[in-house]
Amino acid sequence: MLIRQGTRILLLICFLLSYAASSPVHAAQSTAVKSSSISRQFGAAPFDPERTFVAYNSDLKVQEKGDYTIVTWSPIYSPDGQHIYMSVAKKNKWLFRGKEVLTFNETGDGSSKSIVFVNNYVFFGDKKSLQVATVDLEDGRLASQKTLHVWDKPADAYSTARKFFPIDTNDRSGVIYETEKGKYEIVFEGELSKPLKIDDPKNRIKGNIGSEIVLTSKRDRLIFRGAVTTVFNIYKKDMQYDARGYDWIYRGLSFYDSGKFYAYESSDPFSIQAIDENFKVLSKTSFKAPAASDGYFAGITVKSNVVRFWNFNAYQGTNSLQVTNFSLGK
Repeated sequence: MLIRQGTRILLLICFLLSYAASSPVHAAQSTAVKSSSISRQFGAAPFDPERTFVAYNSDLKVQEKGDYTIVTWSPIYSPDGQHIYMSVAKKNKWLFRGKEVLTFNETGDGSSKSIVFVNNYVFFGDKKSLQVATVDLEDGRLASQKTLHVWDKPADAYSTARKFFPIDTNDRSGVIYETEKGKYEIVFEGELSKPLKIDDPKNRIKGNIGSEIVLTSKRDRLIFRGAVTTVFNIYKKDMQYDARGYDWIYRGLSFYDSGKFYAYESSDPFSIQAIDENFKVLSKTSFKAPAASDGYFAGITVKSNVVRFWNFNAYQGTNSLQVTNFSLGK
């Protein structure tokens, strides 16, 4: 009985010491619940004054690059070809709005093109080739256009060898595409003439390539963020595996921007975690739950440590953008 009582006392002392040691750390990490801010009409004017964007018949995307906010969209169904529109703001003031920067299939040849918007670079292609056009951010003028790759073999209906997918890194974005089975190239904005070549002898990338793809800052790994996150080691030419020999996975990531992953929980309080490329949690910030938005979702960006959620908003009967800002602080 005495031994048991002594054991209880010892356990209680250890618990109190542990609590005392951990309490100051917990207090230092905790922060007050913050509030988000909402702008119902970004730039104080509609991004699309002619209303060429139609919700659920267009792909609307908002990106930010330095001082520029870049809005791109293209109607999914159009009887007279594929039209690509762009609006650009600088320091939250519109430079131009709703400018048609590219048009395809004007002659009705029936060959639709896949399109990926990467800031002011527009990657587009079909079963024959992959091309890219650059747009001047100041005036919307088409600055250049070039062919990046021509495939020399016909593609079957289910082949990924004629498809290309967006990919991000800490300071730029681009596309990844398969040149032949087990071989890939990545081209980035500003580095079009220097593709990064990747070998995949086990053909493992193909099964993950539909996810959000990140090339790490050291350019040594591809990170595939989807329902679960997996990793391909470029130097080892294989996936990263756990101790059991299965694909190593990480859960809960929401998006990537400028060298960090972010995870958010849509609860009350609403929280956002910043996570580095090695999956170490850097910070967690809590906010009062933001009001739900019914508008068409147009993307998430991070600017000056502020996470910005973008939505289409028919503000006063116009095609406008609503942005909800979550300041993570320093």
